[in-house]
Amino acid sequence: MEFLIVTILLNIVISIFFRLAPSWGVDRLQVVVANYVVCLITGFLISGPATNFGGHAAPWLPWAALTGVGFFAVFSVIAACTGILGISKTVVANKLSIVIPVTFAVALNGDHIGVLKGMGMLLSVPAVMLVSGVGVGGDKLDKKGISMLVTLFLGGGLLDAMLNHVQSHYPDVATHPAFTTFSFGFAAAIGAIILMYRVANGTARLQAKNWAAGVALGLPNFFSIYCYIKMMHSPFLQPSASIPVLNIGILTLSAVVGGLLFKEMADYKRIIGILVSVLAVIAIGCGDKL
Repeated sequence: MEFLIVTILLNIVISIFFRLAPSWGVDRLQVVVANYVVCLITGFLISGPATNFGGHAAPWLPWAALTGVGFFAVFSVIAACTGILGISKTVVANKLSIVIPVTFAVALNGDHIGVLKGMGMLLSVPAVMLVSGVGVGGDKLDKKGISMLVTLFLGGGLLDAMLNHVQSHYPDVATHPAFTTFSFGFAAAIGAIILMYRVANGTARLQAKNWAAGVALGLPNFFSIYCYIKMMHSPFLQPSASIPVLNIGILTLSAVVGGLLFKEMADYKRIIGILVSVLAVIAIGCGDKL
């Protein structure tokens, strides 16, 4: 149970960090790159020799590279969405992207989709619309804000679908420290290449405050994933139950934190959207069990 609670809290810490980051005047790209460098170093320090798969590295290494690209892209979008649009909208778009890996599992693996799970997938549409303000009046998002949430929804869902694929084809690898550590390494490398290009053409300048912020972000980011993996192996809950419980915890706590600290979710329609999101996650996550 402790890994579940810590994972929820660390996700909220990361959301608060991104919400406050614009007021610090830091460069998002440098912060994200430094964050993944810290994740990479921390992974090697904790895993030690366990990061070496020897001759078994070849089959899963390309997937670690793709996962690293996904980590960098999705995390960058989360940073932008949280800083600009707020915690609640970002978390809802990210967590409801669970419908995408479920759809892939049904289409490619022939997984069964029951009535309850189908209802949860359908509920995700009005949930995102209510939270984002699309078509409900009041404080609506502009086209840029909507496109950011859609990008996060699709990117987060595709990343989860890819991780599910790795889990199904390499079950002993997907939760191994080496896979996560190498994924962090690829994320850091992709970010570093983009950053060096920006520095070279004069559109970015390296600053110590950006790297200090990245170090502060890297530790909670690494341990949020570390505790998530530990949670998945915990006897406290089966994975089919722990994932929806985790998502519900993050959804509800983010709404509370966003409302109390940043005055988000004042619109009652968005509060309804959060509640619908919780119902959707329960239905999708537990549809096979209820």
